[in-house]
Amino acid sequence: ISAEEALKLGFINYVVPPEKLDEKVNEVVSKIFEKSPAILRLGRRAYYTARELEFSKSLEFLSSMLSINSMAEDLVEGVMAFFQKRKPEWKGR
Repeated sequence: ISAEEALKLGFINYVVPPEKLDEKVNEVVSKIFEKSPAILRLGRRAYYTARELEFSKSLEFLSSMLSINSMAEDLVEGVMAFFQKRKPEWKGR
C-alpha cells in the first residue's frame, strides 16, 4: 500500500518528503526526550519483556508493570504538572 494509505489506515503516524525526514525525526525525538526517563525505561522494559511471553503471561506482566508505574514519583509529577499547566520536572524515579 502507499504511504498515504498507510497513514489513512492508522498504520503510521507521519508521511514526509525525503528532504523533510531529518527535521521530522528531530521533532519526534525531541518530544520523546521531554518524557520521564523512568517511565520510558519502564515502558521499554515492559515492551521487550511482554513480546517474548505467551499472551496470558504477557497480560499478567503488563498488569504488574502498570502497578509499578502508578507508584512512580514521575507519574505524580506528570499529573500535577498537567493540572497546573506547567512543564514537569522529572526526577527519574
